[in-house]
This record gives sequence, C-alpha cells and structure tokens, in this order.
Amino acid sequence: MSTDSFSSFVLWFNDAGTSSTAVAVSMSVQLAVLVGVLSGLDWLIRDRARAALRHGLWMLVVIKLLLPVDLLSPTAIAYWAAPWLVTPAVRVPRVAASSATVVSEVSQVVGPVGLKTATPAHPKLQLAGGLLLVWVVGCGAWAIWVLVRSREVARQVRDSDEAPEALQTVLAETAAGLGLRSKLPRLRLTDTAQGPALCGLFRPVILLPRGLSEQIEAESLRQVLRHELIHLQRWDLAWNLLQVCVQIAWWWNPLVWFANARIRSMREAAVDEAVMLEPGADDYPATLVAVARYCAVPPRMPMAFLGILESGSRLEARVRRLLERPLPRSAKLGWVGCVTVLVAGALFLPMGFARVETPAPPTPVAKAPTDPNAIPAGGSTASLKPIPAAAAELNSASKVEPAAPDSPRATGGSVVPAIDAPLQVDIQGRFVEIRGALPPELVGVLSSNRSSVRLTAAATRGLIKVFEKRDGIDVLTGPRLITQVNFQAAISVSQDRTVIDGTVPKSRVSPSADPDPFTVRKVSVGPTLRVMANMSPASSNLIELVADASIVQMLGYELASNGTSEPLILTNRASGRERIWDGQSVLIDVGALTNRVHFVDKVVHLGDLPLVGRFFRKEGTQDQVSRLFVLVTPTLIDATGRPIHDPAHLPFDPATFPPKP
Repeated sequence: MSTDSFSSFVLWFNDAGTSSTAVAVSMSVQLAVLVGVLSGLDWLIRDRARAALRHGLWMLVVIKLLLPVDLLSPTAIAYWAAPWLVTPAVRVPRVAASSATVVSEVSQVVGPVGLKTATPAHPKLQLAGGLLLVWVVGCGAWAIWVLVRSREVARQVRDSDEAPEALQTVLAETAAGLGLRSKLPRLRLTDTAQGPALCGLFRPVILLPRGLSEQIEAESLRQVLRHELIHLQRWDLAWNLLQVCVQIAWWWNPLVWFANARIRSMREAAVDEAVMLEPGADDYPATLVAVARYCAVPPRMPMAFLGILESGSRLEARVRRLLERPLPRSAKLGWVGCVTVLVAGALFLPMGFARVETPAPPTPVAKAPTDPNAIPAGGSTASLKPIPAAAAELNSASKVEPAAPDSPRATGGSVVPAIDAPLQVDIQGRFVEIRGALPPELVGVLSSNRSSVRLTAAATRGLIKVFEKRDGIDVLTGPRLITQVNFQAAISVSQDRTVIDGTVPKSRVSPSADPDPFTVRKVSVGPTLRVMANMSPASSNLIELVADASIVQMLGYELASNGTSEPLILTNRASGRERIWDGQSVLIDVGALTNRVHFVDKVVHLGDLPLVGRFFRKEGTQDQVSRLFVLVTPTLIDATGRPIHDPAHLPFDPATFPPKP
C-alpha cells in the first residue's frame, strides 16, 4: 500500500470512527433506558403475565438495535418528556429576495484567503479511529466463531442417521396434535451426548441423542418432540438468528448480553408453558430432569441450536417455575399481548431526538485598524475614521473641566475625571435574527414609522433575557469595541467570498470560439455596523448615537439574458439617529430576510452508501422568513476602562430619555 493510500485510509478511519462513536454512544444511552424500563416492567408482571408476553417485550431490544439511532416519533415518551435532549445542527442562512431566482450555488471553504489546507504527510490513528478498528476486529472474530460453530452443527447433521419409522410416526402424531400443517422437520439420531435440539432455518432438523427413546417413557418422548415443534411453530429459529446478528455487531455492550440472556430464558419459559397446557403433560418437569440425567449440557451451546436443556441453574429455575406458579389459560401471545407489545414499542423504541437548526456564526476576518487608538475585541474588525471638520471641532471642544468639590457633578456619586484627551466609549453591538412571530416584549417597543427606537437600561436587560431564552431567536454575533467619542467606528464580522463576473456557460460557447473574459474579486459577506457616539461639551451624560447597520449575503449566481452568469449579492441596510443617556440602547430594525435552508435527512450509514444511498436520503431547500435587529449600547468610560457613571448614583433619571432638540 502506498503512502498516500495509507494516509487516506487512516483519515477515513478517523472520520468514520468519529461518526460511529457518536452513534454507539447515543444508541447505548437509549438502550440503557430501554433495558431499565423493561427490567422494571418485567419485575412487576413476573407473576401475572404469560411468558410469551414477557418474551415479546424483551424482543423489543433486538428490534431497537435494528432501527436507526435517530428515529423519533410523536408517540414516544421521549418526544414529550425529554425536550432538553434535542441536539443542535448548524444551519447556514442564505438570504433570498422574493424576485430573485437562484440558478446555482457556489460552495465556499471558510479559511484564510489564498491559503490551502494541506493534508498531513503521516496522519495518526486517533482514538475514535482506534475504537472503530477494535470494533471491526471484534465483529470479525465473532462472525468467524459463529461460522465455525455453524459448521460443527452442519457436520453433526451429516454424521447423524435417519430416525426409525416408529419415531417418525410419533413425530407426525405430535405435529398433528399441535396443528402443524407445514412440512415436518427431519428427525435424526446423533451419537453426541448433547440434549435434543432444533436447528436449520430453511431445512429444520430435530437431533435426538441415540438411545434417549429407550431411557425415557413414550409420553416423555412426545413431550420432548412437542417442545422442539413449538419452537418451530413460534419461528424461534428466525428470531434467534436476529439475536445472533445483533450479538455480533454489539459484542462489546454488556446490556446486549443481558437482554439476550433474558430473551432466551423467556423463550424457553414460553415453550414450557405451551407444553404444560397440552393434555397429559403433568409430568413434564420430571421429563426435563430425566433428559438432563441422560444428556450432558455442552459448555458452549452453538447459537444455531434451540435445545431443551440449559445450564443446571437455569434448568432448576425452569422446573421451579413450572411447579410453583400457576399456568396461564393460553401460552400464545394473543391479540391483547400483540397490542401491548406494539404500544410498548411505540412508547419506548423511538428515542432519537430531532435536530434544531441554528445559524452558523460567520467567521471573523481580521483587518488592520486605520487608527492606533482602536481597540478591537472579541475577534471583531474595528476601524476608527475621523469625522468631518465640523465634528472635529466639536471633539476638540469636548474637554471636560474639573468640577468644584461642592458642585452637583462631584456629589452625585458620578465623578467625571479631568482629562485633556477626548472621552472614550465602550460600544456593545448585537445582531439578532428572529424567526416566526416577534415576541410581545419586542412588539411593545417597536415604532411603526421609525427604523430605530430608544431603550432604557432596564428595558435592554429584559430584552436580552428574551433573546437568550426564547426559541426561534438567534444572536448571530455580539461584537464589542472601545473608541473615542465623536469618532466613527466600523464593526465588521464577515468572511470573504470569491465572486466571478462574466462567466460563460460551456454549452453556449462553440469549440472554436474564445470565452468572454471574466474577473475574480473578493466580496465581504456578513454583518457590518458603523456607529458614532457624539457628545456635547455642555453635558457629559447625553449621547447622540448615529448608527448604520447592514448585512450582505451571497446567494449564488443568476443567468443573464446574454448568457453570462452574474453574482447575486443582496444587502439589507437600516440606520438610526437617537439621543440617549449614557448606558441606554438603540434598537435598529434592519428588515425582513428570507433564509434558504438546505436540509439533509438520511438513515445513519445507509444514506452514505454509493448508488443506493439516495433511497435512504432526502434533501432539499426550505425558505424561512426571519427579521434582523441590531441592538447598540454605548457606555462612557475613563482612561482606565471603568464606567464614568455609577449605575447606583446616576445624575439623570434612568427611566426617561433626553429631550429632543
């Protein structure tokens, strides 16, 4: 194997191991819940329910392991009782205009512009990949062991002899008494000391130890044959095969071993009850003891066998149950039992949890600030730009003189430091996307004729709690920066996308013609906030906030009439100008957006198969209408970064707003 092939193999194993480990952990948790519920239910009905019903309930474990791990149904208790177990899936929003038509879509790999991610020359096998490798080796070993044991069973059948005519007649009479109308199994005699057993899914065979018919009475022999025929009548061989397959795949899980042991125990108990209900079967417990004295129980019974004998402790428990507990009226599952098993399956089997789509926050792209005084925070891009000359004059005149000791500004607990440099302001921005109906707390503060509204500090805190707790509300990003008053600051949390202009589809270009030239350019996609906090020299409490919020989306490309592809870039923008006290906020309504969400629903592993995987996978796009808001909160700070005004002793009424000029 070449180095590249080995590296690809290791990388594939690591990726597959990560997904497989997640599936195994999720299924193990669900299996633990199911086994715990069934154990408690089995303990409650152990003296009241027939063994066939208990066997059917425990078979739900096998069915659970054959179903997709993410199966969810409104009939399940987990659907209503455990909403906190919903797992989020990242959703990448793409904004579409009502008149725009998306022809194709360009995928973008987020990362530094101009750099390519290189595959390590010698990748190492990670923990998840190592666990997957151990699981594969274990499954292979168990599969080989089952095949070897099955070959031993086949060899025993080949080495056995056809039973004499007298025993064949007893078998036919016993089958007629049970109402078996299908083809009877073959009855053969073996020289092994193993007890009577049924084997062979498609060509069933009953193996009897040679000489057993001479050691027990004729009626006891009929009971032995009846036991094996009831196994055949109940399709226990097919159910046992499913158990074997589940055991191979989940060999590492002790809960599967425990459940399989309970299933085997309940299966034998159900067959024992069916035998005891037949006429003349009062001495059936004595028959079990007599067969156990003559035959030996092998230390490792082949999985393909359904024998009448078990280990000494289990056989003793079976005999005690038959002697001490009353028999049910019928040993069959019945329609009541079927309904009970179906209801239990609908309640407890679908325990996968639905995925809630949440938007993926845009990747911040660092840009150098244009002013050394800019202090970007949180990975945001912050740049300071001087305002025009008139604002510069206002800035130069905004120096705060020291207050007298007995002045109101010095006694209210709000001390403005005497500084010669312009004041600084801490600006906190929040881009919030709301899907569906707006919360009542937000509707109450919106204005019908303005794109921006003022909020007090208390109203701002209440609104932030609503954003954090309500479903359907996502805080896309929360950039923060420190700048000077009367200076414009731009906050851009975006990613660069490569856009191609003038592309000609190949179908429209003849082989001899040269394609039209095209250009490649970069477009910054994501939200941007430009804000300036103006402050008058007459007041150190009043801020005139000027904010402009926008968000740019790259939808893909649309085909023009001349055959060229043009990039579809949409921009939503809103601005506001409000007079507020220090620490209050401005809420800007950017407008309505339409998020086009691409979803993929698939069966785990089966949906990833080539060719046939599309039958187990469903994907498409879905439009979701949302609304974008920007919450801007400026706070005046001193040179050390501490707020100038103490929230407990404000020189203004925090429940009011400054008067308009």
